[in-house]
Amino acid sequence: MKDLLTNKWLTLLARIAIAIVFIAYAYPKLQVPRDFVKAVGGYNLVPNDLLNLFSIILPGIEITIGVALLIGLFTRAASSIAVALMIIFMGAFATSSILGIEIFDCGCSGSENGTEQVDPITFYLRDIAILIGAIIACQGKKVLALDNIIFKKDSKPIQPA
Repeated sequence: MKDLLTNKWLTLLARIAIAIVFIAYAYPKLQVPRDFVKAVGGYNLVPNDLLNLFSIILPGIEITIGVALLIGLFTRAASSIAVALMIIFMGAFATSSILGIEIFDCGCSGSENGTEQVDPITFYLRDIAILIGAIIACQGKKVLALDNIIFKKDSKPIQPA
């Protein structure tokens, strides 16, 4: 099983898939920031004074992660941050659910009107799938990655003079 999870082609596929997901989810947040601010505010977890700042920074982080994974730069760090974000997102949704807050827009991928209620099972299944993909992307060899060019390890040991 470990060989499968560290397979270079599976980790490449996971890396590209997670990159696309993070970029695709960040794009509408930047297109209609007002809707994202409203969605984040609905969780009642971010202080009102920080909503705008948070709503600007998070999509920037998501795009940075997505681009880094897509080009294979700092892949382990980017996928580790993606894992942490997915855990935070699921925790925020769970906390709001426990507090009895009805989430009409999870804020994940933008909103047409913000009135379509989020199905918790669909939410968690989607986020668990993304989490697993990010964990797989963190494993294995870096195929088709800039990391291999920039951080190339010299295979020959230095010989004494």
